[in-house]
Formats: sequence, structure tokens, C-alpha cells
Amino acid sequence: MAKNFASARKYLPYAALAALAFICYGLYLNPHFATDTYTDLPNLEDVTRGALNNGRFVNLAFVLLMRLLGINYVASPAAQVCVNFLAICCAAAACFLLFRLLEKRFGPFSAVKKITAVLACAVIFCNPFFCDMFQFTECIFGFMLGLPLAVKAAGTMSDYEAPFLKRLYTSAILIVVVAGCYQPYLNYFMIAYLVLFMGGFSKNAPRFRFVRELAGGVCVYAVGALSGFVMLRIMNPGANRVMQNLDLADNIKQIANLQKPLLLESYGLIPGFVFLAALLAALIYCAVSAGKKASPSAVICLCLAVLGVYLVNFTLFLPTSKGQFWPSPRTLTSFMGLPGAVALLGGALSSGRPERAVFKAARLLASAGLAVLLCFYLVSSVNIAGDLLYTNKKDREEVEFYAEKIREYEQSAGIQVTKAAFAYDSYPKAYHDGVIHSHDMNMRAFYRSWARKPFLSFVTGKDLAEVAMPEAVSFGGKNWDALSQEQIVFHGDTVCIAVY
Repeated sequence: MAKNFASARKYLPYAALAALAFICYGLYLNPHFATDTYTDLPNLEDVTRGALNNGRFVNLAFVLLMRLLGINYVASPAAQVCVNFLAICCAAAACFLLFRLLEKRFGPFSAVKKITAVLACAVIFCNPFFCDMFQFTECIFGFMLGLPLAVKAAGTMSDYEAPFLKRLYTSAILIVVVAGCYQPYLNYFMIAYLVLFMGGFSKNAPRFRFVRELAGGVCVYAVGALSGFVMLRIMNPGANRVMQNLDLADNIKQIANLQKPLLLESYGLIPGFVFLAALLAALIYCAVSAGKKASPSAVICLCLAVLGVYLVNFTLFLPTSKGQFWPSPRTLTSFMGLPGAVALLGGALSSGRPERAVFKAARLLASAGLAVLLCFYLVSSVNIAGDLLYTNKKDREEVEFYAEKIREYEQSAGIQVTKAAFAYDSYPKAYHDGVIHSHDMNMRAFYRSWARKPFLSFVTGKDLAEVAMPEAVSFGGKNWDALSQEQIVFHGDTVCIAVY
């Protein structure tokens, strides 16, 4: 019995990480739609075009496979559930892989160290910025697949018992696939690799080895970044978003301007002070780990690693062309995992050293900060997902209102509606009242010009043609705060809608 219990205990961290991933993102198992998702209701052409335009060949392969099998996983609720389940499993798998690598490199773990590692892994991969990704059912699986692959690449590169060149090219192949999933997830490779690199440094291996290993990790990251640009040019020769009209100084300025909304406000998705307090606690843990017993070179290496896991979150914004700088939450998910990554760096440096009371106190402080932060992350993520479902419900009520009016008009006038024209009122609402939002997360369907026509066509069962508003129709510059009969007018075979 005791042996079976001990055997079961080793799986508890993995069970906890799986539970946290499904708590964080479980509401997305409900069928849901972002504004972009509505364009894929008739077919999957829009997401196919998006994957091509952005050089994401893994996502493209998945979409083409679904189209070949005749599965529209956007329009089918059952298929949506399956795709989102697989995406959540990818987040859990990334947690599993990172925790297993930490155990292998720094273990055996005590119970307290396991808790710290579980909290850190969960903070890295279970945070509300991922909600901006999970709203896009049409591409979520192809994107999230990049997470475990990035961690696997870091683990492969840090397997110091294997030949260096073999590790280098194997990791490079994996990182190219990560870039084909979603380019910002390259950051997770570098973050995981720096943590594992610090663990190697604490083993007092020869200095040349670590210079070589660090250079190898940076080279693998560079291969991933360059492959993203190359695939973009191959798959979309007319691309003008990368390395064209480049204003590096302006991009650096915009990155600098991002620091306040990220560090102090967390884009309004959680109280900013919680993130900052958790990050400060993790930094204290690092400072204690780099105490008197650590060599000067170890301290320098730790400082560079902390700086690296911070700056890597912004490197892919540097080559963005002018007018295309869009730091949405989904591009900065790795930034929200910063407290977890910094805590792991502190643990990596102190691994294998005597457990002094100050170490234990610092680790307890970092763990408490991570635990509180994770609670806020989970609550925020659940609320954001709930607000997306609420937004979808309100959008559905709105489109069904229009669909009913179209049916009534066709029956009374004897005219088939074949066209749709849209206009905004004086102050249109981008979001429903009280909805948690950031950038284009949880946005109203009818606010986006590209979403409303396919959504209305899908619900009415009509292939409506979008046309300009007829000159004879005017809404008089009115402003509405809610859905109203006044917002829909018919002009022959055209339905004219004012979006409030």
C-alpha cells in the first residue's frame, strides 16, 4: 500500500498542472466565436488565407487537412469542442514537459520545491493573455501546438550528455516547426533554455562549455526567428509587414511605451500591483540565490539570464514595419509568465547548494507571490472566457433580431432580400457593457466590418452581398445604446442596418 501511494505521489504535480490548465481555459470548451471566427462560418477560407499570409505552415497544414476531410470545425459545435480540448492539452503538455525537465536537471525535488516548480510552470503557461488566443477557434490548435514543441526544443538543446551538433540541429528543426505554429512562441524556447542553462551553470562545469551552450541556444532561437521571416516570404511573396518600411527607432520607442501598461497595469486584465509584487518576490529569490556563496561569474550569468527572459518578449517586435505594430495580449503571453521564469532562474542557481534558512524564506516568499498571482490569473481567465460566451450570446440575439425582421419583411413585401448594407451610429460600441476586454479580445461581432456580413448570412441561410448604403436611406446621425427597431430599414432587396 505504502509503495503504491509513493508511486502515485510522483504523478500529483502533473495532475495539478493538468487541473490548472483546464480550470484556466476550460470554459473555452464551449463553442465560441471571435470576430475573425465568424468569417470562417461558411468555410475555412479566411483562416487558410491568414496562415498563408503569416507564414504559419503548421497551422496551414492542419486547416488544409480539416478541409480535405470535409470538417468545418468552426461551424460544428462538436468539432469546436475537440479542437479546443486539444489546445488545452497542448498547454498542459508544455507544463508537463517543463516540470519534467526541471525535475531531471535539478531533482530530486523536495515537496516544497515541487510546489514552487508547479506554481512557476502554471504561471508561465496558464495566464489571461492566452485568452486572447483561445477566442480564435479557427487557429487555436495550430498555435498552441508550438508551446510543447518550444519546451521540447529547449530540453533537447540542454541535454548535455548528447553530442553538441546533434542537439543543435535537432533543436533547430523543432524550433522551425514552432515558428510555423506561431512566431511569438519562440520566446518560450529561450525562456526554458535559459532556466536550464542556469541549472547547468550551477553544476560548475567548465566555462568554455557554457559559452558554447549559450551561443548554441541563441543560434537556435535565431534560426527560428529567421525561418519565420523566410517562410513568410515564401508563402506570401507580397508580404509588406516584415522588414519593409522598417523604423527601428520608432519600434524601440513603442516597446518602451509598452512597459507601463504591462508592468503596472497588465493591460487591465488583473490588478497591476499583483503582477509587480510577484515579480519582485521572484527577483528577491534570485538575489538571495546569488548571495555570498555564489561566484561572481554566476551572479553575472544570473543577471544576464533575468535580463534575457525579460527582453526576449519584445525581440520579434523590432522588425515590424511601420503601422503594423500590434502588441495584443496573444503576442505577449510569455511576458505574463515572467515571475514564474524568474523564480525558476533563482531555483536553478541555488540547486545543489546547502539549504540555508534565508534560501527557504526567499523561496517561500516567491512561492507565495506565484500562488497569489496564479489565483488572479485563473479568476481573470475564467471571467474573460465567460464574458466571451456572454458576448456571443448578445451577438446571437442581435443577429437573430435582424434575421427575424428580414423574414417578416420578405413575407409582407414579397421581396427576397439579397443584399446587406451597414453603417455605424454616431458612437458605436466595440464591446458589450461590462465585458472584460483588451485590444480585439471579446469584441462585438457587428462592430467589425468583416464579421457582420458572414454572420448574418450564416444565420439567415442567405448568401447576402454587402453593398454601400443606398442614398435614399439615412439614419440621421442618431446614437443608440441598445438594439432598436429604428436600426433596421429595408430598401427594395437590401437590408440596411445601423450598428449601435
